[in-house]
Amino acid sequence: MAMRPALAALIAMPLVVPATGAHAQSSSAPRSSAPQVVAPRETPSGARSPARVSRARKGMVTRAAPRPAAATPAPTVPLSPGAPASAPAPVAEPEALARSLAIPENAEFRAWVEADHAFIAPRGSRHLVPFTDWSDDVACITRREEGTKYLRQDCRPADYTVRVAVDRTYGEALEAHFGFPACAMEPIRCTVEDGGCAAVEAAVAAMVAEHGIVCTPERIMPDHQWILDRSVPAVEDVARAVIRAYWGVGAPVNARQRVEALTSFVQNAVPYRPVKGAKDDLIRDGKMRCGLRTPVATLFEGGDCDSKALLLASLIRSVDAAMPLALVYCFDGDEPHMVLAVGCARGDGEAAVTLEGGGTQVLVETTSDWDVGHVGPTIGLADAEVVGLR
Repeated sequence: MAMRPALAALIAMPLVVPATGAHAQSSSAPRSSAPQVVAPRETPSGARSPARVSRARKGMVTRAAPRPAAATPAPTVPLSPGAPASAPAPVAEPEALARSLAIPENAEFRAWVEADHAFIAPRGSRHLVPFTDWSDDVACITRREEGTKYLRQDCRPADYTVRVAVDRTYGEALEAHFGFPACAMEPIRCTVEDGGCAAVEAAVAAMVAEHGIVCTPERIMPDHQWILDRSVPAVEDVARAVIRAYWGVGAPVNARQRVEALTSFVQNAVPYRPVKGAKDDLIRDGKMRCGLRTPVATLFEGGDCDSKALLLASLIRSVDAAMPLALVYCFDGDEPHMVLAVGCARGDGEAAVTLEGGGTQVLVETTSDWDVGHVGPTIGLADAEVVGLR
């Protein structure tokens, strides 16, 4: 009999950068360095220097090689590749899985496997929510030089307020459903000879796929597309209210202007709060979420770079079904970071990524108030990885 290794032990191990450039999760990502803001004749303040850490990708946990279980000389079996959003989840052989689930030590795991894993949207009530008032100085910018933006001295930043009804019950239910519990990370006993271990592997990969997680032998990561698809309907009213507040009721607004309004909201009205990662999630409610918050949860609780980038993607998608969107894994100094790439109109000199199939998408920073198409001077894109969203 073999024992599948505890993923908790794998997660606790030091992060490494795979030779293939695969992503790994940082326990907490810093806020991107904000642009220095000065008016004429003023001296710009110094930019915050990012902490120096080993280079690792944001939003994924790198898995170590499997280790033999101490209790038995039989080999340890790693998880099989998890299914991406567009592929079917692996199927466990029923009889082999049943034999493993019948082992007394697997009682907690059996209860989890046999539970209903489908996400059923609750019938929640909508509540009028006053989001934080925010200011935007983009109309006051006269020029930019490296990490500094210069403002007109006589220009006052615009102030905005949004009051909108949000189904918070739905958002809380999605956040609770996302991720997987500690019992899936505990040692699970299985037999190699009759296919029991392979069945357990397939069962785990299939179950976590139902909760917005992709699992492979090398890494565990959020299924961002799964989360976005289930978040868009919940944030549409917020997106439309933000656009009206930013540009005015009834004003003609193009695709680029919608992106500008929603970016300003996510940057300035949604708090930046580091999501400290797997261990804190387990303490919070016993679930592993790879340090990510779902979009509605980010609206209310705040989040760091990947949580806010996914929130902005959801807001944009809710009002523009055809807008090309992509998540960009990059670095802020030596820290793993994420920005959003948007296929809207691009201005002269704006930062963008070139896609493999041709074309470009404008970069959008969500954790500080760089306007659309501008990112901080510490953002490194040399080895960035672009992952498209549908």
